Amino acid sequence: MDKRLNIVDVASVLVGVGYNAENASIDNPQGVVIGERFFVQVESEYGGRIRHSKLFESEEAAKKLADRVQTFILMGGSLNMDHWSYADPVYGSDAYCDQGIEQERAQYEKEEELGFQIFEEPCHT
Repeated sequence: MDKRLNIVDVASVLVGVGYNAENASIDNPQGVVIGERFFVQVESEYGGRIRHSKLFESEEAAKKLADRVQTFILMGGSLNMDHWSYADPVYGSDAYCDQGIEQERAQYEKEEELGFQIFEEPCHT
């Protein structure tokens, strides 16, 4: 990220954590069991975000890593990007606007409304 890292936080995501045939239904034919997992993300003042690759089963475990990362950054450390991936920027931030995400979403909504794709991929023969 091209701006100073300034916020280290814990966030969560819902993921499939297993299977149980007794939970199978028309909407969930494999019986996927959904669970909440926690991860550490770092945000820059520009609004860009990176997310650590490890998912934790508890918020407390993720918080421990977040605290270590925060201390490391404050001491001038640089994160090893082998363990981090870029995530969607903060809504409304400079990073969000510069990536053109709002325009992409507006185009998608218009295509949904019209029932067809506005910009089709060129045909390669």
